[in-house]
Amino acid sequence: MEKYPKSNINRIKEYEFEEIILNDIENLNKYISAINFSDLDNFYKCRNNLENYIFKFQLDIDILIDNKKINIHNV
Repeated sequence: MEKYPKSNINRIKEYEFEEIILNDIENLNKYISAINFSDLDNFYKCRNNLENYIFKFQLDIDILIDNKKINIHNV
């Protein structure tokens, strides 16, 4: 059992956060380091929106599929 809450950075085990964003966020790179999709189907469902956001906000974040880094333009 973890003695720290999910948001505490001192946790022993990692914790996955999922958020819904309703508005644009400035400096998104400060808050998101990577987006991990469980499989290609999930990636393809939002690929266009993801590419648009990456371009619009000049994001430098890793895109992962099943924890493996990919180049979004080559998939």
